[in-house]
Amino acid sequence: DLMNDHWFFASFGKSNHSWVPGQGRFNSSVGFTNLGKRNDYALFLYYEDNPVIDIPIRHAFHETALGGGVVFSHPVSKYFRLENNWGLEHLNQRDLYDWTNSFDLNHSADTLIFKTKGLTLKSGISFVGDNALGIESGPIVGYRYRVGALATVNLSGLIRIKPSLQNFPELSQKKEETPGAITNYILHTDLRHYIRLGLISTLGLRFYGYYSSGEIPTYVSFGKLNGMAAFYPWNSPYGGRGWMANSRITLPVLRRAEFEMPILGTISFSGIRGGFFFDFAQVWFRNNELGPIYGDLGMRIEIPLGLTNLQFDYGKMFTLPLKSGYELPEFYRKKKFGIGFGQSF
Repeated sequence: DLMNDHWFFASFGKSNHSWVPGQGRFNSSVGFTNLGKRNDYALFLYYEDNPVIDIPIRHAFHETALGGGVVFSHPVSKYFRLENNWGLEHLNQRDLYDWTNSFDLNHSADTLIFKTKGLTLKSGISFVGDNALGIESGPIVGYRYRVGALATVNLSGLIRIKPSLQNFPELSQKKEETPGAITNYILHTDLRHYIRLGLISTLGLRFYGYYSSGEIPTYVSFGKLNGMAAFYPWNSPYGGRGWMANSRITLPVLRRAEFEMPILGTISFSGIRGGFFFDFAQVWFRNNELGPIYGDLGMRIEIPLGLTNLQFDYGKMFTLPLKSGYELPEFYRKKKFGIGFGQSF
């Protein structure tokens, strides 16, 4: 609207392909945000119909979700606020088949293996601090902190997949389980600090912690999209508990670049930055001992593209073995070049 404090949004996406062969995707959502007041809020509705690969238990299933929710934000001081969210979702997860490929990290399965069918209620609260200042491609000075918790209660039944029947999808859904008081809970912290090195140069430091438990733990990937720059989703550290430390040095490379194209005309890019990354992460499952510490180091070029950045990375992955756990194959420890979209933390 005129004051730019009310936003309506909608999204729609359909694909005939996905990670699961022969299965397509469909996603849609609508929402409204009210900003600029002392207490801000957002409302949203969504529908998702997607195949999902549950890496820890080697299982592919089809998931249909219909839900909605509300998010409230209340200021505590000039730079700190409390956020509270509530959501109600109808979820149906149907088994497809067991799945394994060459990218599988071969983690041990969790003890309790469930799928969800029915209504779930979610509630979370976070304490947020943010005084960061930045440019188009990201923050350059200040801090961003978030510490919170999220709980999910299954209001319907849970379906147990018996280990002896995992190779027979038609027999796997056998027994309805009584839902627990809390089906899942998550504790998380994300601490980011930016130190200005020059006019638009910065050193970014980040610590991220994650802990999930309950009958159906929620797993997190520490791959490229979530911090480990040299890792991709198919070879990234993955588990229900873990920590990650990231560092980035970003420097200006080109203020502006223009290209004359025969048909498209002049295409220009501004604020192109380069930098270096150095990351560590350790992730494990509920039943595993601590595994190795995963690490990467390398360099990056970022080109702003409006709402996101085009990233070119060249890096090397490595591990620091501790007690036990999966170690990266030699193929992954070689230097790698990658392309992605997103923003550095």
